[in-house]
Amino acid sequence: MTKNNLKSKIKDLRYNLILMITILVGCHIALFGLYNSSDQNSDDSGELAATDYKVIENSPQLKENEFLTLNTKDFDNALWITDNRSLPKKDSLFYLDHPAPIFRKEFKAQGKIKKATLYITSAGYYKGSINGEPIGKNVLDPAWTDYSKRTYYTEYDITSQIKKGKNSLGVSLGNGFYNPLPLRKWGRRNLRKDLSVGKPTFIANLVLQYQNGDSQSIITDSSWKYSYGPIIRNSVYLGTVYDARQEIKGWQLPVLKIIPGVPQL
Repeated sequence: MTKNNLKSKIKDLRYNLILMITILVGCHIALFGLYNSSDQNSDDSGELAATDYKVIENSPQLKENEFLTLNTKDFDNALWITDNRSLPKKDSLFYLDHPAPIFRKEFKAQGKIKKATLYITSAGYYKGSINGEPIGKNVLDPAWTDYSKRTYYTEYDITSQIKKGKNSLGVSLGNGFYNPLPLRKWGRRNLRKDLSVGKPTFIANLVLQYQNGDSQSIITDSSWKYSYGPIIRNSVYLGTVYDARQEIKGWQLPVLKIIPGVPQL
C-alpha cells in the first residue's frame, strides 16, 4: 500500500467516524432533547375550556393557495385552522416536546343521509376520523408539494360512517415536510430555509346530502375545539415519540365524557 493510499483511507475513516457521531448526536437530541422539559412554556398545557373558541387560529397565509383557489366550490367557505401555539424562535427548541394537536367538531345529522362527502387537506400531515373510526386508508397525507404553490386534497365518501343523531369529526395533525426540524443538509444547508414551512394547519368541508333534497356543510372554522394528544414529537426524518399517558380517551367520539383533572377538548 502506498503512502498516498494510506492517507486516503485514513481520511475516509475519519469522515465516516464524524458522520456516525453526528447521526448518533442527532438521534440523542431527537429522543431526549437539549433541555429539561421544565424549560418549555407552561402555557402550552393542552387544556381547552369547552366554550373557549378564541384558541382556534386561522391561517391567512394559505388562503390564497393556488391549487385550492381553482377548486373553492369543494371547500365552500371553510377556513384553514390551527392551534394557537407559536413556532419555536430558536433552532434548538424545535427538538423539545411539541405535542401534536388534535381537533374535533360535533354535528348532528338532521335526517336520512343520501350521501356524505368529506373534502380535506393540510399543510403537514393529517389523519381524519368519524365517530372514532378512521377515514380512508391513506397515511402520511397529503403528498409533499411546494406549499407556496399548491396542495393536493382528498375526497372521501363516508356515507356509511355517518350515524343518526350526533356525530364527531376528528383530525390529528403532524409536521410532515411543512414543519421539519432544522436539520443541516451536508452540514450547512438548513432544511427550513430551503422549503416553504410553517405551523401545521388543515382545511375541511363535510357535505351531507339528505334524501329529502336538503344539504348541510360542516366546515373548518372557529367553532372547532382542539387539545394536544399523545404524539409528543414527530419528524419525517427522526420518527415519532408517543406518550400513552397523554391520551385523551374518547376524544374522537360524539359524546366526550368530562373527567375532572384530565385535559378536555
